[in-house]
This record gives sequence, C-alpha cells and structure tokens, in this order.
Amino acid sequence: MKALTLISILFLSAAALGEQKEEFGPTIFIENISVSGNTRTTKKLITRALPFSVGQSMQAGDPKLTQAEQKLLALGFFHSVKLTLDKGTTIGRYIVHVIVEEKSTLILDKLLFGTNLQHPFWFGTELIDPNILGDGFIANAGFVFAKGEKIKNSTDQFGATVGLFIPRFGKSRFGGGLGLQYSSASEPYAKTKSRTDQETDYSSYYYTRLEMSPSLSFQARPLLQIQAGLRSSLLKGRVPASYLLDGITTEIPMVNGSSNVNSFWFSAEYDSRPNPLLPYEGSRLSLRAEAGTKKLGDYYFHRYDIAAERHWKIASKNHVLSLHANATYFKGNAPRFLRPHESDYNALAPPRTYGLVLSPVPPPSILRNQPMSAFGEVGGLLRAEYSFLLFRPKDQVWAGRLFIGAGVWSLANTSVWRNIDDSFSEIPIDMTFDAGLRVNTKVGVFEITIANAWGRLP
Repeated sequence: MKALTLISILFLSAAALGEQKEEFGPTIFIENISVSGNTRTTKKLITRALPFSVGQSMQAGDPKLTQAEQKLLALGFFHSVKLTLDKGTTIGRYIVHVIVEEKSTLILDKLLFGTNLQHPFWFGTELIDPNILGDGFIANAGFVFAKGEKIKNSTDQFGATVGLFIPRFGKSRFGGGLGLQYSSASEPYAKTKSRTDQETDYSSYYYTRLEMSPSLSFQARPLLQIQAGLRSSLLKGRVPASYLLDGITTEIPMVNGSSNVNSFWFSAEYDSRPNPLLPYEGSRLSLRAEAGTKKLGDYYFHRYDIAAERHWKIASKNHVLSLHANATYFKGNAPRFLRPHESDYNALAPPRTYGLVLSPVPPPSILRNQPMSAFGEVGGLLRAEYSFLLFRPKDQVWAGRLFIGAGVWSLANTSVWRNIDDSFSEIPIDMTFDAGLRVNTKVGVFEITIANAWGRLP
C-alpha cells in the first residue's frame, strides 16, 4: 500500500503541474459578471463554476478566460455557452457577459432488463438529475425487480435506492450527501466449483437489507475531490449454517437472523477528462478504502480499491485510444454484497445491481484456466480500448462512438494464489472483450454492446 500511495501522489503531482499555463498580456479587472438565458439554473451556480470572480485581476492571456466556456459546458446543464467582454466604468475594468442555453438535466443512468437461469425476467431503471433544484444538487432514484422461481429456494428480488448530494455548501469547498437503499435478496450460491448452467447445481438464501450512507466531500483542487462517509446496514436473513461445495462443508458469510454492518470509508478522485460521458482525452484516478469492525457491528472487514484510466487522441478527437485498470483487495467476514464480484471486472458477467446477484452463471471462459468463483478477495482488470466518432450532429447533443476493447481479469481468494503450482492453467486469470456503440443523447449515454446482450440473455 505504501508503494501504491507513492505512485498515486506522483500521478496527482504530475497532473497538477500539467495544468499550469503561462499568463501574458495587460492586466484586466473583472468589475461585474452578468448572466442571461438561465431560467432554471441559478446565477450563483453559474458564477461559482467560472474560474474567475468579480473583483479579480488577471492578465488578458490568462487561460482561465479561454477555459471558462468549457468549464460551464462540463456542468452538463447547457446546450451552449458564450462569453463576451464589455468595457466597464473606467479604463482597465471589464464586464463579463455569460449567455447560456439550458437543456433538460434528467438522465436515464441505467436501463435494466434480462432473463437467465435464476430469473424468468428482471427489469429496472435509475434516474439522475445533477441540477435538481437549479443549484447543482444531484438527486438519484432507481429500482430493480427480478422474478425468482427457477433455482431451489429462490424468491423474487427487489432493490431500490434514492440519494441527494450537495457538491458545495454555500461558497465553501465542502459538500455532502445522503443515500438510502433497500434490498430484498435471494442470494444464489453454487454447490460445485465448476459452476455449470444446471439449475440443480445451485441453491439460494433470503435476506433483507436497509442501508443508510451519509458522506462529506471536499474539493481540494478543481480536478481533485476527497470524500469520506459511513455505511450502516440492517440485515435480516434466513441463512443456512453451511452447505456442501463439492462435498466440502462451506459457511455462508452472513448471520442467520438480525445483524448489522457499520463501516467507515474514504475516497479520493482526480479527473481531468473534459467530457466524462464520451471521453477523448485526459485521465482519471480513483482510490477508495473501507473498513468495518465488530466493535460497531457484527462483521469485520477491510477493502481497498484503485481504478485508473487514460485517454489519448489519435490525430483528432475522432479516434481515441484508452487504457483502463482497476484492482481490489478484500479481507474479512462481511456479507457477499460487500465483496468483490466477477461483474466488477468482466463486462460479460451478468451485472450486480444494488448488491443483488441476478445470475449465478459464470461469464465465458476463454483461456480455460482454473474456474474462478463469483466472489473473491483479490481482483483486477487491465483493458485497452479503441473508439472512433461515428456521428455528431451540429447541435452537439447527440453523438455516437463505435468501440472495441479487450483485456485480462482475475478474481480469487489469496489462498488460491498461494497454492498455484508451475502450471499456467492453475493461474486464476482469463480474458474479456467487448465491442459496440455508445450513444450520448439528451437523456443519457446508451450502450448497444456484445457484453450487454451476453449478460442479459441465458
């Protein structure tokens, strides 16, 4: 972890140095800022997002002046932004006019549906509005329902979430939020390590979860956000004491009856991508740590996550090459919804939504190595992707990119790594791939991909 921390510090320091630009030209004084065209978004939010303020002096060639329009567009609240300068009351004083054209900010973040071995059908959706009250407050709400009847002891599954996040309290760099989540789960588990597609090789247990997650954030730099919070979950389950996995007695990591999870988490994220929805350049680095103790609940665990991505333009914005990596280390006796899952690393695996496992069937094995379990202690993914712009109309609201990507992934317990012999087939590693079309619309980004079809059909 010390080496990981040093690498992260060097990454952030280099990125910060890359932001520095040379300033030149005569000094100008910002006398006033006027805003027009905004019917929903408050003037306070718009002026707060500008890289300059009233009463500030700067050079005429300061890059903050040229970057202002892009920073406002990056909020995602406007179709277009235009800035003009007018002379003020005296020489050297200027008035900045900000003219915006607003757009609907309601985003369809998730559209969930499918059928598989465990469920005849499942469906759901999640909506996000990053400007719910016109002041940049972010609200989200979503649900998923899965009809359960195929696997032994399987019942219907239902999950729902709602949350509100305030990026900034007033003029400070602090913010905060609160998330609530409910799950009624029918957790499947395999009775053989080979994990076949036969219903008789699986069973399931039932539990409910009610969770609250308050958090605080701090905008340390324009591109660096730090967050901290806690997780408090109330669980009630009908859980068997153990089951046989290939004839070996195996325990299920959940208390039968009532129990609770209480943990603290910390995260830091650096993001220099100008367009996070369809990125064409820039970097993103995310670090997260979470720990729970039996002094505060019924479970102990610690988990560390790191994710990084880098995008390069090839000749123009139309062609983009990107590299993506993420890794997780977990240790403890926490329930499975807190553990790394195969869908965290392989897009071909059926998704895990609100902690609910919607299918126990594993993703396809390409290398035919040692079968990997659905959950593990150490997981990782390294993936490369190429994409090119297929279309973008003049209004720049609709845009579509074709992409193709491939990589290697792994998920296993630490004991598996310790017991590997000299055979390559014993290494818990496999390949993953995906290809398709990403479309940025007025209501969100939609993906029509091989992985989406693979994970949603039996």
